[in-house]
Amino acid sequence: MSIDFPPLTAHQQAAIDAWEQANNGDGRYEYADNHRWARKGVAAEEAAYELAARRGCCGSEDVELETPDGVVLYGFNYGH
Repeated sequence: MSIDFPPLTAHQQAAIDAWEQANNGDGRYEYADNHRWARKGVAAEEAAYELAARRGCCGSEDVELETPDGVVLYGFNYGH
């Protein structure tokens, strides 16, 4: 069963892209999967985010990113 996440706004996508560029220079997230996101404070989205996080394996990374559209939760699993 897959989890559907809401579309990202341009600001949210830009924040995620910037975080990835700033934090993956050493390639530690090369095999990242199970990408997930949610708007902080939107209960249904946060519940889907937590469910996706629990389904992941190996290492995980979860961050909160400030955007003009509000805070977006972004995470993924890595290290397979």
